[in-house]
Amino acid sequence: MRQGFLKERRWIVAIKKILIYAEVFDGVLLPGYRELLSKAKEIFQGRGAVFAAAYAGPRNAVIAEELRQSGIHELYVMNSPLLDLYHPEYHLTALEMIVREADPDVLLITATRAGEEMSAALGVRLKTGVTAHCADLVLSGDGELTQMVPAFGGKVVGEIFTPTTRPRIASVKSGTFMAADLDAEECRETEVSAAPLDALNPSVEIVGFEKRATKKMPITAADVVICGGYGVATRENFRILEEVAEQLSGAIGGTRPALDAGWIEDESGMIGTSGRTVRPKVYIGFGVSGAAHHVCGIKDAGTIISVNQDPDAEIFEVSDYKAIGDARAVAQALRAHLARSGDETAPRINP
Repeated sequence: MRQGFLKERRWIVAIKKILIYAEVFDGVLLPGYRELLSKAKEIFQGRGAVFAAAYAGPRNAVIAEELRQSGIHELYVMNSPLLDLYHPEYHLTALEMIVREADPDVLLITATRAGEEMSAALGVRLKTGVTAHCADLVLSGDGELTQMVPAFGGKVVGEIFTPTTRPRIASVKSGTFMAADLDAEECRETEVSAAPLDALNPSVEIVGFEKRATKKMPITAADVVICGGYGVATRENFRILEEVAEQLSGAIGGTRPALDAGWIEDESGMIGTSGRTVRPKVYIGFGVSGAAHHVCGIKDAGTIISVNQDPDAEIFEVSDYKAIGDARAVAQALRAHLARSGDETAPRINP
């Protein structure tokens, strides 16, 4: 039934242009752009598709050149000093104007805080479908874009289609896909007028932003990641994991239940489709059940070690090593062993 439905409307939904939103923060192009472009080229290359980028911000020759050399065919830009700092109304309007000018079949947005906000609002303005926090993007046998999203608490991965409206909008967390080295293409640049921004009377005034300094290593940069799930049971037990992470010169992360329980500060430390995707050499999970939402965030880890007192825990299905036991007891034993070993002879984990 579904296949026939899609075939009947193939002429409506043919994917000919993919537009990727190039988000810039503090003068730097965020890595999610190249990750999305690489994935788009992986699945649409050879199908005659046009790859395009959308940039909305103050005039920046360095960013513009970086985008032109990134492997796209078309670059759409809107330059205005009003776009210097992220503003939900100005940036949303700018991206809407660019999308209407570019007329893409697919719009890919990195699911940053700004990207999550704009993708949802843009879907309303353009009256089209939005799939948030995709774990993967693939093509069906009919050539239709299939957006893979964990559902029902991560127990299943749903296939989401947007067969009759354009553009199909999908947001993806940075780190979900790998950025590839892409050759530069002949690129045509289109400047979209910023006049609609001047006509806005925004309800919010942005006066500036503050950078928060942190001494903790980001989970996306660590070779060793220690992760605590709800099975850790208490904040006191979670502190033991923090000490183990420090002993291993690693980073501490958590699952959604750990965040909800207040054991980690914010989503920057949460691992999964609505948090961060990590690729450490070694991942050690304590009390992690193994829901698809979380597993999607560790699928590219080098070695996965899991500790859970449930011998049938789903996390064991994706683990290289498993320890069936109490998370607190195992963490305490590991902490004690690392302390006895000392800095000079501390074990080196080399998967």
